[in-house]
Amino acid sequence: MTHNQVAELLPAYALDALSPEDVRAVEDHVRGCQDCQRDLAAFTTVTAAMADSVLMTTPPPALRARVLEAVRPEVDVAVPRPVPHRARGLSFGWALGLAAAAAAVVVAVGAVGVILNQRLADLHTQLSRQTEQLNALSIRVTQQEQLLAIVTNPALKRATLAGSVVGDVQFVYDPASRLGALIVRNLTDPGQGRVYQLWLVAAAGAPQSAGVFRPVTGRSLVVPITADFTRYRAIAISVEQGPSGAPLPTAPPILSAIL
Repeated sequence: MTHNQVAELLPAYALDALSPEDVRAVEDHVRGCQDCQRDLAAFTTVTAAMADSVLMTTPPPALRARVLEAVRPEVDVAVPRPVPHRARGLSFGWALGLAAAAAAVVVAVGAVGVILNQRLADLHTQLSRQTEQLNALSIRVTQQEQLLAIVTNPALKRATLAGSVVGDVQFVYDPASRLGALIVRNLTDPGQGRVYQLWLVAAAGAPQSAGVFRPVTGRSLVVPITADFTRYRAIAISVEQGPSGAPLPTAPPILSAIL
């Protein structure tokens, strides 16, 4: 049985209205098909909800008499013409068939709505994820453009940071364009839950945070910075609590340089 054939039988399977052969065929296919597993779960949920929504009551005793009276064969006074039992049975069978078909349609419509809502939610999640990736890529492109503008600038200035840890850390900047970048090589990891935080230090006042970073083992790291460097006399790095660092330094700097 093909995938499409099984998909068409799922509403009837949920209603327990298939032959034993079709039941086996559907179950064999569903075991290896995630799409059909998801759709069948939706159909089953809808049928269960429909069953739970039906209020079972005990009919009054007088109802039986009225029903028997209503289905009693009509008799012509002049010529007795009892309604054939076969005809009544056929009409009752048609009624049951129509009722089952109507129930199947209701279940199918409800389940399709559930499936469509789930797939719409999945698409929304995928779109959000792709939007985040696009934003991240846009930020990277902007940083690369900024770095290219810095390293190709003939007025570029350079400062080498030194201190209590081993590492090759350079700060390049252009006061006129206010563009700068911290270039980090071979700097040890700050420790679990910790980050390096970069500070711009003025002649007076508190240091200003210029961002946080963690080094990448075996790779150079470039941290773009935009600021009015003419206002600052030094640049420093301290180890702070991650992931966002601190509003002010909580420990002495491990690396620093005069601008």
